[in-house]
Amino acid sequence: MELIQPIRHKVWGWPAIVNFILGGMATGFYLVSFLIKNLRGDNLNMFQPIEHKLLAPLLVSLGFLTLTIEAGRPLRAYYLLHNLRRSWMSREIMAGTMFVLLAVLDWFFPHLIFESLAAAAAIGLIISHGFIFNRAKAVTSWNVPIIPIHFLTSSLAMGFGLLLLAAPGSLTLGLDALVIGIICVVLNLMIWIGYLR
Repeated sequence: MELIQPIRHKVWGWPAIVNFILGGMATGFYLVSFLIKNLRGDNLNMFQPIEHKLLAPLLVSLGFLTLTIEAGRPLRAYYLLHNLRRSWMSREIMAGTMFVLLAVLDWFFPHLIFESLAAAAAIGLIISHGFIFNRAKAVTSWNVPIIPIHFLTSSLAMGFGLLLLAAPGSLTLGLDALVIGIICVVLNLMIWIGYLR
């Protein structure tokens, strides 16, 4: 009996990887900032400087922009929304578009409703990323239920890292923000260990 030699397949190119990384980090940044701000009861937006509110939608937009390089025909991108009932890529585009629009709307007209809806769309975008991997039938190691949860926790951990970089000094965040960030990182590590088992 002769065994077939393994072949390295290229599932996605670098533009898709950039999209997953930027989208996950940006939405995680938005969600961690949203959580810290609302746990503090910061109605005056003193925690999150005004320029931070545009960082997340800008990074998500850049991620989507890199996808147009891989797709080759960016003007046909609207076809992606034709299959919302069955395609996680369609849901990703819908959630990402809603997130960008709501986050920018919250920048112009700061209100908890816009911010909360943007946070919900951010969660939808992260979960969509996880299910895109989860539904890739050719890679059996991704076809496990923990993958979307791993994407969510990874996003929060990367978002906290971006928050540390964006803050003028990690000590200015406050102890409560550092505790939330450490919880995100530890939770992601636990999910990762669970995945490896």
